[in-house]
Amino acid sequence: MKDGLRVTRALINLDNLKHNLNEARRRVGERRIMAVVKGNAYGHGMTGISRFLEKEGIEYLGVALIEEGIQLRQAGIKTPILILGGIQEEEAAEAVRNKLAVNLCSMELAESLSKAALQLQETAVVHVKVDTGQVRYGLLPGDVPAFMEKISGLKGIFPEGIFSYGASGEKLGIFLELLETLEGRGFTFPIRHIASSASVNNRQEESYLDMVRIGLFLHGSGRDAANQGTKPVFSLKSAVAFVKTIPAGKFSFYGLGYELKEPTDIAVIAMGYGDGYPKALSHKGEVLIRGRRFPIIGIGMDTLRVDTGRNGIRAGEEVRIIGKQGEEEITVYEVARKLGIGVNELTGLIAARVPRVFMEKGGTAEWLN
Repeated sequence: MKDGLRVTRALINLDNLKHNLNEARRRVGERRIMAVVKGNAYGHGMTGISRFLEKEGIEYLGVALIEEGIQLRQAGIKTPILILGGIQEEEAAEAVRNKLAVNLCSMELAESLSKAALQLQETAVVHVKVDTGQVRYGLLPGDVPAFMEKISGLKGIFPEGIFSYGASGEKLGIFLELLETLEGRGFTFPIRHIASSASVNNRQEESYLDMVRIGLFLHGSGRDAANQGTKPVFSLKSAVAFVKTIPAGKFSFYGLGYELKEPTDIAVIAMGYGDGYPKALSHKGEVLIRGRRFPIIGIGMDTLRVDTGRNGIRAGEEVRIIGKQGEEEITVYEVARKLGIGVNELTGLIAARVPRVFMEKGGTAEWLN
């Protein structure tokens, strides 16, 4: 703990994040980019990531909750922020006070935002959400023109944007048709957005419109990340805390069962399911020590047990749980695939008690850590 942090930590590579942002910019040209940083930036560290992206000139940030938006404002973030999830009517004033753009898809919320804006002598910025088939937040396309007629009569509201999710052929077609209908009725928006990381991966340029929303592409951890020209931002490391030689025989390892055919060294690693590393990886997962893979044979709340054979592994040696060590690499995608979950879900599982350490130019980014 020389730097005051746990030896178990997530390393966030800002050089790779910048590379991925520049690759996204190369593809989308002059369009705005929204970095989606909800859920603690999918486990990457929302405040640190947002500060870095603001320095790099990101045009918009996307969060899920009003609390996340307020947290960023309290951290000094001035970049425009859109609450992609819904807010309650009683939260309207806080959204306006903190200059947070709001997902708007109900008249009741529109009226609350208008009232708050007039009381605070501010403007309530909204992005109208359209449901093109996801069946979650959003107005049905056929209801949007009448909705726009109604909110156009409210004071203090600025419809800055209109958006939807899922830029597949059918959904995109519905959205574009709606935009054409609205334009014919005199309703235009400075920011129209539906494209996501998948759209950028697939170079679906017709979906880019005025802004694209990316999270996974920035992280460089998807299935085709290397082929897409992106680099991994997230890695996870720890250290061997203790080593003991176990004789041949059967051992329970928290009821999972494990039989040693011959004596072996078991290394105890200072990380467990209490840190968000799923217990389901027992007998499935591996770690890297000295650039070699070793199997995980048990996972407790605070420890991993690893069969290291008779290789003389010692306490204090670095363990790479996710990331590269020597010529070997365990990717986020590899681990997520073993669990049958998405890569954003996996990084999002890593608990807050695991410090996020931001790395830049081969060292720690002191201004963020």
